Amino acid sequence: MACLTPQADAKPLVRKIAVPDPVEVEPPGPIEASAPPAGIPMPARPVLAPLAADRYLLKVTVSSETHAKLRRAQDLLRHTIPTGDPSAILDRALTLLVEQLERTKMAKTRRRGAGSGTEALKSRRRDSRYVPAGVKRAVWTRDHGRCAFEGAHGRCRETGHLEFHHVVPFAAGGPTELDNLASSARTSG
Repeated sequence: MACLTPQADAKPLVRKIAVPDPVEVEPPGPIEASAPPAGIPMPARPVLAPLAADRYLLKVTVSSETHAKLRRAQDLLRHTIPTGDPSAILDRALTLLVEQLERTKMAKTRRRGAGSGTEALKSRRRDSRYVPAGVKRAVWTRDHGRCAFEGAHGRCRETGHLEFHHVVPFAAGGPTELDNLASSARTSG
């Protein structure tokens, strides 16, 4: 829909939301999980709505600490982003966060290290569950950063909650090598 009728970008807006004091009297009886106590508003849910093919409106409520960090970032970036545009700051912050998370989660680097070649991957100890950084990068690349499970309806599309697992279980003698590792979505209990 947003592709057919693109809307103009929303103007940056940062404002304080008034929150009434919580009710001091205990309500009689149990409170249903779906309804807040009388006088306390439900917290606003984050909104992410498409404005155009490549533009989105993001509306969230942040704490005073997060607001202070945003204002500090605006001040520190005035030489680069003179308008202090929150969307430009958010883009820079998320770029750094994604790079950091990719380094910790899948051992992504900007350059190849000495221990990341194919021969080094095969020569690792077979008696350890530890997954070397080069193996993590190779599995992540091979699996395209998503769950490798294939079922009756095709390949799983999950890209979150991913973990590395042994195809042949480690306890059954499966080695911690590229050919025996896959990414899979963690399932709860």
